[in-house]
Amino acid sequence: MYQYRSLLLLVVFMAGTFLFADCKKKEAAPDYPQLMGSWTGETSQSQVILISVDNFDGVLKLTNLKITVLPQTGGTQIIQQYNSDGFTTVNGTYFKYTMGTGLYGPAYVDGTFNLQTMTLTGNFMVYSTTDPNDMVQGTYISNQ
Repeated sequence: MYQYRSLLLLVVFMAGTFLFADCKKKEAAPDYPQLMGSWTGETSQSQVILISVDNFDGVLKLTNLKITVLPQTGGTQIIQQYNSDGFTTVNGTYFKYTMGTGLYGPAYVDGTFNLQTMTLTGNFMVYSTTDPNDMVQGTYISNQ
């Protein structure tokens, strides 16, 4: 009788171990999981843009944005925002990230994902860090 009870306890313990091992918290899937990842491309100034999209419990957010612009006053300016928890939400297939305001309105980068072509196109308007009158605007296109 002792052997059967020990064997039964062992079976119950093993079954419980397998059940609990498979009970991991799963992150909710976003509406458009194909948008997750890194998107790289080129701006209308022939400069690099990089955007990273990650899933946060079913909500897609930008975690990295890096864009290089050429201010009218000369030189190269790199604008970068990184936050591992995400810093702006993708609503459907669109996002807009604002970066403060200046003489000509808010600085921003926006974008729309095209699910058919798997491209990301958008606009940007940023200000020179050295001259508040020097506003740079343009467009970009990128893909994964």
